[in-house]
This record gives sequence, C-alpha cells and structure tokens, in this order.
Amino acid sequence: MNKLVLLLAFVLTAGVVLPSSVYAYGGGGGGAPPCKPPLFFEQAPADNATVKALDRFRFVASENTDAKTLKVTVNGEPVDLAVTVQRSGRLVVEGILKNSIVQPGKVRINLSAKSREGCDRALMYYVNVAGPET
Repeated sequence: MNKLVLLLAFVLTAGVVLPSSVYAYGGGGGGAPPCKPPLFFEQAPADNATVKALDRFRFVASENTDAKTLKVTVNGEPVDLAVTVQRSGRLVVEGILKNSIVQPGKVRINLSAKSREGCDRALMYYVNVAGPET
C-alpha cells in the first residue's frame, strides 16, 4: 500500500518536478518560415472612388506575388491583365475592360493571387460609377 501511495505521489508531482520541455509538444525552433501572402496596393481608381465611367484600372502587387496566378474580375467578369515588373520586383497590373461601365452604381473589383510560397490573398473593393453628365 505504501508503494502505491509513493507511486501515486510521484506521478502527481512529476509535472512540477520535470521541466516542461520533457513532456511538452512544439515550442518553436526549426520548421519552415511562415508563408507570406501577396499584398495589393495603390489601386486606381481607389476604393470607394467615384468616376464618370469605369473602363480601366491599375494596382501594384508585392514582389512576392506569383504573376501567373493573378486574377481580376469586375462585377464577376474576368479581365485580361497586362503585368509590368518594376526594378523593385513589384508588379504593376493594368486591366482594360472590354466594355466601359457607364451605368450609375457600385462596381465590385476582385483581385486575387498567390505568393511564390503558395499563400493566397484576395481583395475586394468598390468603385462608384456616377454615369455620364446629364
């Protein structure tokens, strides 16, 4: 019985006596660095800007963007893109719509891409179309 009590006492106090690294999982060190998704900035027209008509757009994607994965839709319609690489490695992305949008209302622009490491990023923003002057 004494041996059982001693064994039970040892098991209950083992967490206090043993260092945490002996029985803990993880704890850092090693492994792959975290994946960094691409960034999108300098949108033109800007988020919530008001334009008379929308026929083109432009934005810059960070240097870790995989250009082959860039996709843009305007109101759900895919847009062909022209990509220019800057000295910094950033990508200047331009799109011209097949049909200019002149009807007043909000236009939704969706940007998406993957980084070279494979991390996804998506951005949605709106542009207000005022329509032609009457």
